[in-house]
Amino acid sequence: MDKRFLPFEEAREYVRKLGLKGVKDWWKYCKSGKKPMTITNAPFSTYRNEWDGFSNWLGKKTRRATNILSFEEARKIARELNFTSMKQWHEFKKIIMSMCL
Repeated sequence: MDKRFLPFEEAREYVRKLGLKGVKDWWKYCKSGKKPMTITNAPFSTYRNEWDGFSNWLGKKTRRATNILSFEEARKIARELNFTSMKQWHEFKKIIMSMCL
């Protein structure tokens, strides 16, 4: 765990008290400027050993996609496509998601 951030249990307790309704609310909150520096934007990475999904993090039942790639699968695809940045990956995801809707 990164020492700049609260321990997992404390951070999760803080986040749950916010009453966020889902993952979209979480990302809005992260961008709002209201989030303390001691709370990570990426709890799934910072607390990878304790992480059990956004439902657990937010204390809510959130809609969970059943067709999410594992990190290893996503990395393999990104490498096969010769991506060199996260921006390229996110642009690729937007295109793929728009084709699925």
